[in-house]
Amino acid sequence: MDMSFNHFTLSESASPSTWNYLPGSNDSQGSGLRPYYRVERKWALVLQSRAQPRAILIEVLKALKELNVYWKKNVDYNMKCSWCPGFPQLYKTRDGKYLLDMQRVTGPQLLFLEFCVAFLTNLRVL
Repeated sequence: MDMSFNHFTLSESASPSTWNYLPGSNDSQGSGLRPYYRVERKWALVLQSRAQPRAILIEVLKALKELNVYWKKNVDYNMKCSWCPGFPQLYKTRDGKYLLDMQRVTGPQLLFLEFCVAFLTNLRVL
């Protein structure tokens, strides 16, 4: 299937520039003000494709899954995403045992502890 994505298409629209002055800067007239242009810019990173919406979404979800992004479907073709950059790490201790390290990045401490208990119970460690 040829998705032909333009992964990062950058669009920029600039409003007409206006004169503003920086106080304290030197200019040839000795007024202490130097003119500069102020330009407002709008940036957008977009994904464009001629494929069917379902095919696009399938490819997008595959990519999100590989990046440890979790999502919740709000309505058709609309999701709320959450990126979880952390993952459990396994360390080898000096006495030859292995230690699983899990870290709470955000959220309530007690909820994380309840998760740890449920996780260890599920593994039949507790």
